[in-house]
Amino acid sequence: YDGVRYGAYVSGNTVNESMIETRSEGLGREVQRRILLGTYVLSSGYYDAFYNKALKLREKIREEIQSLFTEFDVIAMPISPVLPWRFEEKNDPLAAYLTDIFSVSANVIGVPAITIPTSYVNSSTPSGLRHSIQFLADWHREDILFEYGKEVESIYKVL
Repeated sequence: YDGVRYGAYVSGNTVNESMIETRSEGLGREVQRRILLGTYVLSSGYYDAFYNKALKLREKIREEIQSLFTEFDVIAMPISPVLPWRFEEKNDPLAAYLTDIFSVSANVIGVPAITIPTSYVNSSTPSGLRHSIQFLADWHREDILFEYGKEVESIYKVL
């Protein structure tokens, strides 16, 4: 991902200068940080140490989740282990990464998921910040997710 094909484009004197300027202006600090981290992990010498181990772990997690779908239609979980915060309220990258712990599950194991906003963080005065619930379903079972999503959305639409 070069940050140039999609979104804002900033022209420079050379192709490299254009790419650097586009990435600097078009991608936020957190996105840039994650691209650099991914590039580092996949670089020579770290590929075997990190990536191959991660693939093995992903397969183990995938197998365990697959076994759950023999008993259950969906897995429900919060989208984040902490309450949401306002945009740019936290500048700690580690805190931001830790909030991804539940939301990356579906992507890591390759199953469909849907996230539905539920109650407001402060229910007495809605501030726009809401709790959310996430549902994961078995491969190719998006139909189940849409059913659960509609039902949960109908419950919380009145809030």
